[in-house]
Amino acid sequence: LLGSCSGYELLNDITLSGNWTPIGGGAAQVAINRRSTDPPVSIRYRAIFEGNGYVIRGLNISHDRDHNQQGLFRALHTNGRIRNVGLVDVSISEGFDVRYQNVGALVGFNAGRVAACYALGSVDGSRRAGGLVGDNKGTIIASYANVSVRANDRLGGGLAGRVDSNGKVIASYALGRVIPLQFANRNTYGGLVGQVLGSGITNSYSAEDLSLLPDWVEPEPSGVVMRSKQLRAPTSTTGIYAAWQNLNVDDKDNDLFGGTALNDDNPWIFGNCSQFPVLDASAASEREQRAAQPPILASLSRHGGGQIIEGSMAMYAVELSSCNPSATLTLTWAVEFTGSGEGHAARTDFEGGVVGGTLPITNASRGVFGVPIARDAARERRES
Repeated sequence: LLGSCSGYELLNDITLSGNWTPIGGGAAQVAINRRSTDPPVSIRYRAIFEGNGYVIRGLNISHDRDHNQQGLFRALHTNGRIRNVGLVDVSISEGFDVRYQNVGALVGFNAGRVAACYALGSVDGSRRAGGLVGDNKGTIIASYANVSVRANDRLGGGLAGRVDSNGKVIASYALGRVIPLQFANRNTYGGLVGQVLGSGITNSYSAEDLSLLPDWVEPEPSGVVMRSKQLRAPTSTTGIYAAWQNLNVDDKDNDLFGGTALNDDNPWIFGNCSQFPVLDASAASEREQRAAQPPILASLSRHGGGQIIEGSMAMYAVELSSCNPSATLTLTWAVEFTGSGEGHAARTDFEGGVVGGTLPITNASRGVFGVPIARDAARERRES
């Protein structure tokens, strides 16, 4: 219990085991209801959860029937606060013919305040699936998700599946891949947020070369989409991170000063120009956050809207950070053939090399290369 306050706090790291039942009500209270996405007030956590910079590892959720509100917490009340906690090795997955709505590693539905929290892992849901929060009608501040998100119906985002007209995302970002349902609504996926119903996104970003969304997805709001090298480049609260300092994370200032916020919190650690920002916590937590970050030597983007150009070249661009002016790339990919060529066959025509071979890239060589594509056989390509 948090002193004289109403709530709970972590005093050390925790490792979970088994299939987690989210905090806040039993399954019968949150079964799928297609006519209402808001959870009952009775299951919304309305106190403070203070993580003190500690980590919860091994959150695993996998059910054999439909559920709403999936995450460490089911739902956060307008008076609820979750802050200063990290989730590592998250795995939330839908079973066969099972649907989750409002799914996030930390909380499925947020009407309160999430501050200085992060998640690493994977989240799988049907609608309103996000790396940290599923459906956001409250505030997310100084938080991030490095989570692979799969939205099997619609409304999937790297940080939050949806941000309501009253919702806010402030000084936050997302790194993970977002995997949409093919041919779903084009405006319901995003590297940061799947759908934004208002104008509540402030100084928050996604990395388009890491989210890997297909060309048919509608672009996110202006100023949100960055390249990974842009998110690594500032090593302090300058440039795109100029407003990531003097934040009101602890939220206690409002009570102490009669409703006037004292913005004096600085939770971000920027590292060097090869690293993404992480949240201030224990030394072990910082190392864990850094270790989970995507490779830092180069980022790849495919030209031509991510589509195979039959009988032509599939063009890629390599972007190198200022403190890594060169890289050695290894290409491994396969093409799925149709008709008489049913099956998979490895290509070996990568700049005259072979699959598994390497190609040195430097800024001096401009970092652009191409791969010929079979004129009438190519159907699907996988690359890494």
